[in-house]
Amino acid sequence: MLLPRSADRAEAIVRSVLAPVLTYDADHDAQLTESLRVFLDENRSWQRAAARLHIHKQTLVYRMGRVTELTGRALDTTDGVAALWLALRAHDGTHIPGRRP
Repeated sequence: MLLPRSADRAEAIVRSVLAPVLTYDADHDAQLTESLRVFLDENRSWQRAAARLHIHKQTLVYRMGRVTELTGRALDTTDGVAALWLALRAHDGTHIPGRRP
């Protein structure tokens, strides 16, 4: 119900929120998008997300810091989390590079 109702709207959301992260991932062979996805899927639990990603907690902290820097959306605010979560869900249904299989 909260997700975009058209592919064009979904792509617009992805581009306005996640474009810097997707570009960074592509340019640096990074895993910021997947790390963000797991972090939010694990309800922002640093320990569970790091364990699921098989990385050290500090690596996850660094990655989420980069996401915040790149998007301007903080993961410790409701607005930031909501925007990033909706953009990730919209990204799942688009043909923008970096789409989750």
